[in-house]
Amino acid sequence: MRFTRRLGTTSVFKIKSWLQRSGTLRRFSDTCILVSLAASNCYGALASENVPAMQAAGGRAAASTVAEPVWSDDFATKDPLAPWKIGQFLFGQTNYAFVDEKDAASNLRRVLRVTYPKGSWSPANTKRAGVPVGGLGFVANCGITPREQLHLRYYLRFAANFDFVKGGKLPGLYGGTGNRGGVQPTGSDGFSARLMWRSKGDGEVYAYLPNDNSAWGSSLGRGAWRFKAGVWTLIEQQLVMNEPGKSNGSIKLWIDEHLVIDQTGLRFRDVPQLKIDGILFSTFFGGNDASWATPITTHVDFARFALSEKYIGP
Repeated sequence: MRFTRRLGTTSVFKIKSWLQRSGTLRRFSDTCILVSLAASNCYGALASENVPAMQAAGGRAAASTVAEPVWSDDFATKDPLAPWKIGQFLFGQTNYAFVDEKDAASNLRRVLRVTYPKGSWSPANTKRAGVPVGGLGFVANCGITPREQLHLRYYLRFAANFDFVKGGKLPGLYGGTGNRGGVQPTGSDGFSARLMWRSKGDGEVYAYLPNDNSAWGSSLGRGAWRFKAGVWTLIEQQLVMNEPGKSNGSIKLWIDEHLVIDQTGLRFRDVPQLKIDGILFSTFFGGNDASWATPITTHVDFARFALSEKYIGP
């Protein structure tokens, strides 16, 4: 197992590439079937074996097990969005396409590419300004039952020439009505916990919770990591619901298997029937004025979405 320690801080994409170059993958096939490292039982066992040490070191994957997803989608089917069980398209139905991944080392075959036209920002404000709407938005329960806790895992890659400007939204988990757009949660209607990029690529969790001091949501962990354009980033988010009447909910976030946010003492709800329902796929520049607009037409690629009640990993 020496190579797992040697590559302990390397993404699964780079691990597979290193194995292929070194010949280790060929030798290792005597005891492990040759399938994708990201999906193989062998890699899952190696990841589980190394998780406690990572946790103790304050490094990667602060979780005790690596779980099989309860739902996943790699966009390989004839109707790639059918598994999402989309309840409502919000905007951007003409801004997405499924494209073949050209970087063989990424171990990805097909990705969802979302486009943001030049000059676009917040969809509602963009429409009023007569500018093409950018990004994509929909609400999806993915066919799962509502949960008390849930992990969301996905990969994203900003275009190589991506200008982060002042910021923009990215997918996250939601419950109930998935409150957003200045709609303050009451504790019984809904909540959301999307991600955001900020200036220079700084990241954060952007949450709509009942105890928000602002009508426009709360910024959690801003600057805890920084996105880089042109490279794949592995994102994993965990939400744990609070007990009604208590502020004991939590949000965790791992970036490339490193725990970067561990926010406790949160209140998502006041009623027990409100739970985590699925994915709020919401991405656009903004911000509610043109100072957030993208100066060029650009895109972000998304891949390998998965949901689980436990840590998923690569």
